Amino acid sequence: MQQLINQISKEATSSEAEVLSALYDKYAPAVYGRIMQVIKQKEIAEKILEKVFIKALTKPELSSKTHLTPFTALLNQSRNKTYSTIKAMKVLKSLSCSYTSAS
Repeated sequence: MQQLINQISKEATSSEAEVLSALYDKYAPAVYGRIMQVIKQKEIAEKILEKVFIKALTKPELSSKTHLTPFTALLNQSRNKTYSTIKAMKVLKSLSCSYTSAS
């Protein structure tokens, strides 16, 4: 994630980079903790966290349109991404089970 922040910081203005860094430092531990409560797999939880912050950076209007605080918007995004990931994992698992039983 730090590599991603560094890359985005190079492309962003200094004030945007400061906001991004402050946002990540302030909210990432709590958002990551909420993801881990559901996923329980470190690697997957880290990827979800990364995607949540990427979306927050690329679509900052999400919280302003809905009048949510940044933290609430991040939590909502993390919840949505976590459950869509779980759903995708279940589908992949069922596909691999049906594939092996069909062989």
